[in-house]
Amino acid sequence: MTKKTIIIRGNSIKTGMMCSLLPIGIFIVNSEKLVVEANPYIFKYFKKEFEEPGGRRFGNIFSCSYVHGTHDLCGSTDACNTCPLRNGVSQVLDEGIELSEVELQHNFVINDREASKWYTVNATRFFNGDEPHALVAFTDITKRKNIESDLVMLGITDSLTGVYNRRYIMQQLEGDLLRRSNDVFPLSLAMIDLDDFKQVNDQHGHQVGDNVLIKLIEVIQECTRETDHIGRYGGDEFLVIFPNLEADTAKKVLERVQKTYAALNIESMQAAPSFSAGVLQICRSDIAKNKVSDFIRSVDMLLYSAKEQGKCRIAVGDSLAG
Repeated sequence: MTKKTIIIRGNSIKTGMMCSLLPIGIFIVNSEKLVVEANPYIFKYFKKEFEEPGGRRFGNIFSCSYVHGTHDLCGSTDACNTCPLRNGVSQVLDEGIELSEVELQHNFVINDREASKWYTVNATRFFNGDEPHALVAFTDITKRKNIESDLVMLGITDSLTGVYNRRYIMQQLEGDLLRRSNDVFPLSLAMIDLDDFKQVNDQHGHQVGDNVLIKLIEVIQECTRETDHIGRYGGDEFLVIFPNLEADTAKKVLERVQKTYAALNIESMQAAPSFSAGVLQICRSDIAKNKVSDFIRSVDMLLYSAKEQGKCRIAVGDSLAG
């Protein structure tokens, strides 16, 4: 077996006569998974002053979020057993498996605050005498991951209210809730529409109108559960999906929204405008013989019925309109 001697000095790695300056964090662990060498760049990566590793665990040196007191991490807690970095390094040391551009995420304590860091890891095994070591290289991709996450959110949310946009709320209805889940029935679907919203824009201006929509969503979010899904269907119409909730209970939630919303003071208005809603209860047996468009049409008809009854009403139905 060919044996290599790899030495870190500053930001450089030397293997024989080769020397490469790399703007990445580098550390070496021995067979006991103790860090024996590290370059200054990895300390910079974790916003720490450079210090000699001193044969400590990686998590202790770079403040893994599981560090408490004098815990000897990288193997001493239950969380260590599922840590992808620790398990990956173990495979490198024990089996000689190389890691190549593996993307990992972990939480660390940086500047006394917990921070989620993303990085790519490259790792290889080498021998110092007969003892296996792992050379591990970090590349920070946290900014890229955050940008990717922001782009995803832009693609699925409404820019004004921050709730799901029409395309994504329909995907939620069709895919995540109606087609694949077996534990979300009965399911209630609500369509909400502000009463006389055009008059709000005409009398108070579109900026006030926008604020009316934003305040409405804030109240809906306050009154609903984390498992409920809210989306802007269009204009001043919103869809709310209530998994595992009967229509009568969903109606009570919306009545609480109405009461809370009516008590708000919105700039230049004496009171917040009222809204009407339709609530449709969907059972598992409805799914096989109907399309999502059928459910939307039925809940829209319930909303229309509420409007005809005098507005500021909530109409409930448990079967699809014919």
